[in-house]
Amino acid sequence: VSYEKQVWDGENVIVPGEEISVHDFGIGADVRFNLGLMQVAAFADCGSPIGQDFDVISMSGGVSLNTVISLAFIDVFAGAGAHLNATVDVDSNTWTFNGAAFENFGDLAKTCSLFYRGGATINLGMLGLSVFADIPTAGTFTNGFTFKPSLESAKVSASLLFNIG
Repeated sequence: VSYEKQVWDGENVIVPGEEISVHDFGIGADVRFNLGLMQVAAFADCGSPIGQDFDVISMSGGVSLNTVISLAFIDVFAGAGAHLNATVDVDSNTWTFNGAAFENFGDLAKTCSLFYRGGATINLGMLGLSVFADIPTAGTFTNGFTFKPSLESAKVSASLLFNIG
């Protein structure tokens, strides 16, 4: 579950008021593989499907490479990755990726935005609860590696994890 509303304006924390609605949340999946101190994460999500008109559906996803520090039953992780946005117009069956029509996978990869990811996971046997933030940058593979974080566009999420192995 992700919270899709701005929580930081660059200087101050914005405290959500009564204007919070079900449309401020998104749902998705997050798959993580821990390999020692490294973690590979892949995720996909979309906005809230409740009460939405399905003429246009927006989805996002990405991959990240994180460093993990395990402290007893708590894992703390931080890393970076590439993010992809996809939109489909259901009526015309027209897809756009990162704001442009799909041409080839090479161009698609070049337009992915870069982001930072950080969070913590509490592992309780087979189950885990994770809270994390994805913080985008203005950088892509084609317009230069701009690493300045855009805190006002951060997405805060929580995941229920099923631990295997």
